[in-house]
Amino acid sequence: MFKKLFTGLIIATLFVTAQTHCSDQNSMLQAKLDHIAQQKQAIMLELKKTITLGKKAIEHMKSLFGDEYEQKASKVTTVINTIITSQEFHNTLDKSTDYYITSIVNEGMNFDNIIYSPQDNSIDQKINDELAKAFPSLDAQTEQLFNIFYVTMANVRGIKLLLEKLTECADNSCTANELACNNHN
Repeated sequence: MFKKLFTGLIIATLFVTAQTHCSDQNSMLQAKLDHIAQQKQAIMLELKKTITLGKKAIEHMKSLFGDEYEQKASKVTTVINTIITSQEFHNTLDKSTDYYITSIVNEGMNFDNIIYSPQDNSIDQKINDELAKAFPSLDAQTEQLFNIFYVTMANVRGIKLLLEKLTECADNSCTANELACNNHN
């Protein structure tokens, strides 16, 4: 009789412990999801700033180039399209967004406090090569126009990818937590 009572008590204790564990996991998950949601808002603000500054800079360049703007912008856009379809660009974007994901999700850092310093300069070489091909005698104004277009485009693409990865990470965290708690019950 004592053995049955003791076994029942152990099973009840394990059940309560598992429930408490899941409750703690749910609280930690909710805190992580809240942090991700806050960072996504900060990232969206950065996207808005990027687009606004890009538009202002392009307007300035239009007035600077005058009638030559459309021709220069078209040629710059062609160069950028070559760059953004390259493996170097995709590798750079993946590495930088993965770094941000690790910093935000695993280390709990705020987006605005993260500084990414790329170790691989292959994208820089790709940019220099493509600019040299398209503009053998690159003047400062055309380079400035390229920089405005490229930085705006790269930031927009990087931010969109980062938001996608954060959303996926949040969704996967919920699924993993639900599975773990369901296995305890």
